[in-house]
Amino acid sequence: MATWRRFKRRRTALFGLGVYVAILLMALFAPYLAPRDPATQDISKGLQPPGAGFLLGTDEYGRDILSRIIYGARISMTIGIISVTISAVIGTMLGLVSGFYGGKTDAVIMRIVDIMLSFPGILLALIIVSTMGRDIQYVMVAVGISGVPNYARMVRGAVLAVKENEYIEAARAAGAGNLSIIARHVLPNIFAIIIILTTLSLPGSMLSAAALSFIGLGVQPPTAEWGRMLGDGRGYIETAWWISTFPGLMIFVSVMSINLFGDGLRDALDPRLKT
Repeated sequence: MATWRRFKRRRTALFGLGVYVAILLMALFAPYLAPRDPATQDISKGLQPPGAGFLLGTDEYGRDILSRIIYGARISMTIGIISVTISAVIGTMLGLVSGFYGGKTDAVIMRIVDIMLSFPGILLALIIVSTMGRDIQYVMVAVGISGVPNYARMVRGAVLAVKENEYIEAARAAGAGNLSIIARHVLPNIFAIIIILTTLSLPGSMLSAAALSFIGLGVQPPTAEWGRMLGDGRGYIETAWWISTFPGLMIFVSVMSINLFGDGLRDALDPRLKT
């Protein structure tokens, strides 16, 4: 309750949470909200500007932009959430093992992480997608793996601090094994850090996935996805600005709302603010 009281004092965080929930609901109820089938083509209605017939206009194939944006929320949100989950699970496991056991195990894991960090995240994702294939599941895996080093280093640092506490030594003296100590004492005490990092990593994952789709290495047509729609409309930016503008605005609004929510959550969970 104290965490919620601190969180709701941040109006920008509440606003960000509200906007993000609205986008998630839009994605969930896309079949009921979209006025048309996002994949239906009608060349005779191609490149129509926003108006009464098509609120956000149509693309070069006559597909309704509004419907494609609504359905695109499903793909963009799914990619972001699943890729962050992949990063969090793998990175947390590596960070826990590295920080808790130390020694050679720590050295090997951290050197692997250092090698991964030597590549920019988007470049690492680009290499993985180019190697594995151009499909949505590979995009999620690529973006997820590119985010693993951040989790591994952050979790390792938190574990190094937690395992020096006296209750860890007390658990050892009571006969608890390493796995029991990690599950019952270490992980619960660093869980807030993982939650905050996950929230703040989600916008970056969405942007990376959109960037891959923008250059043609992510989601493939005719699937509606915001980054892909943005890339498809770049050739019409002077004659049909709406094709790229509205998907770009949705990416901006989504990323901004999650950032606002993440900042508020970070402040609410900060142990220094609990007194």
